Amino acid sequence: MRPESSAVLRQADVMLGRADLMLSVGLNEDAAREAYMACFHVAQA
Repeated sequence: MRPESSAVLRQADVMLGRADLMLSVGLNEDAAREAYMACFHVAQA
């Protein structure tokens, strides 16, 4: 795996963690946006 891909996947993992936290406090739209961006980063990797 390229180092750039690894960094992008780590960032996606951080974003999914944020999305999970947002869901736990009822910020559903923000969580969805964060999860979408995480998927975008995974697709780039």
